[in-house]
Amino acid sequence: MAAHVLGFVGESNKDQEVMGRYGVELYFNEDLRGMPGKIDTKDREKITEPIDGTDVILTIDRNIQAQAEKILKALIDKHGAEGGTVIVQEPSSGKILAMGNYPSFDPNDYASSDIKTFLNPAVQALYEPGSVFKVITMAAALDAGKITPETTYFDTGELTLDGKTIKN
Repeated sequence: MAAHVLGFVGESNKDQEVMGRYGVELYFNEDLRGMPGKIDTKDREKITEPIDGTDVILTIDRNIQAQAEKILKALIDKHGAEGGTVIVQEPSSGKILAMGNYPSFDPNDYASSDIKTFLNPAVQALYEPGSVFKVITMAAALDAGKITPETTYFDTGELTLDGKTIKN
C-alpha cells in the first residue's frame, strides 16, 4: 500500500550502506536515518553514541489509501486499462489523504519489479491538462461575473482568433 509515496530502502551505489532509494524514504533519508554510533579503533574507550532519526508524519489516511487503491484496481480491471492514478485531497487544507498508482510494486521485493514502476506518475509524470482546466476557466468566469450558472454557450468546435483557428 502507498508504495509510490513511501518508496523503499536499499543498498547505496557506493557502499553497502542502506539508504532511501525512492519516495519519502529517499526524500527524507537524512532525517529518517539519524547517525550510527561509533567506537574509536585506536581508543576503545571513545564511543560516539548513535542518534535516532526523526519521525516524518504524512497526511495519508490508511483507510482512504486502501479504499482508493482497491477502487483504482477494480476500475483498471473493469475497463482493461494499462494503468491509472488516484489522488484524494482534503479541499479545506490541501492535505493529500491518498495517492495511488497502478501498476505498482512491492517495496519489500522491489528487485522483482521493473525500474519504470518506481517513479510516482501522480507527481513525476507529465500530463497535458486538457479538460481539467475547464473547471478553472468556469470558476474564473463566474468569479469575474462574466457568466452565471444559467449562462449557455454554443460550441461550434472551433474558434478563430487573430487569423488562427483553434479546433476542439
